[in-house]
Amino acid sequence: MAVRFFARRRQQAEQLAAAVAPVAPRPSATSRVLAPVLGVWLGVGRVFAALDHAFASLAIPFGAQVRDPRVRYAILLCLFAVISVVGALPIHGVPLVALAFGYVGVLAIGRAWVLNEKERTAIVKKLAHGDPDQLPDLRWTALVSALQLLILFPLLFQQVQWQYQLFKVDGPTNFGDWFWFAIDKTYLKALPDWSILYGIHISAIDFDAPWGRHLVLLSRLTFDYILIQGVLRLLAIRATIGEAVAAVKADPDMAVRLGRRAIAPLIEKLRDPDKAVRGAAANALTQLGDKTAIQRISEAVQD
Repeated sequence: MAVRFFARRRQQAEQLAAAVAPVAPRPSATSRVLAPVLGVWLGVGRVFAALDHAFASLAIPFGAQVRDPRVRYAILLCLFAVISVVGALPIHGVPLVALAFGYVGVLAIGRAWVLNEKERTAIVKKLAHGDPDQLPDLRWTALVSALQLLILFPLLFQQVQWQYQLFKVDGPTNFGDWFWFAIDKTYLKALPDWSILYGIHISAIDFDAPWGRHLVLLSRLTFDYILIQGVLRLLAIRATIGEAVAAVKADPDMAVRLGRRAIAPLIEKLRDPDKAVRGAAANALTQLGDKTAIQRISEAVQD
């Protein structure tokens, strides 16, 4: 009897709770239409992010994950030296494969640098945890790898001319001729095109087939892409450092999360007129533990 009584009371309580529970609003027609589109968009974004990380992983053989810069540059330059030697061999097939591998490596190092800086920015903004100084600094690595295009593209033009005759050439040519051809047709085009205005050219080699024009277009697009990507990324790094150091008085931890990149601008803050800023900068430098910075703190305190 008691069991039936309590069961009936529990059933009544559940019915009452269901009656007073707020009814979830029905999604609008616009939301129902946009929901699948938004889901597809997010899915595409995840796919492209995964592809970007996969492409950046191709930079691993070039030493992009090596923290010690001396070892990293040794791996990078040795591998590009091997690629250049193979790319200059007078045989079919293999040189083109080697040069293509080197070209992909340059682009992959650039993407690895971008992802590296995104991770550093996330650490500074407290969206991720980690030590930025444990990440390799790829700024100069990206520049050194991009400079390899000054060798890779001339070798590529030389090989395709030898194998497929895509350009109009008078007499025998060597690497120097193709180097100046690449400078004339590619790198100078990123500057105001004074050569067309004044009819000045530093190479006598010209186009003779559409695929030759396609290759030169590829070299121009690559150069422009690397140049624009590098400038934008350097500006973003500068902005991140500036914002974190400017906020050192309110949030010293942001500057500490920059790692060694914060040391030079924080040392400048030791001469700030605001005593609180100087104290916060000294506190951040102490946490970073750099010997030079600690010495500068001692000098500032004595002054």
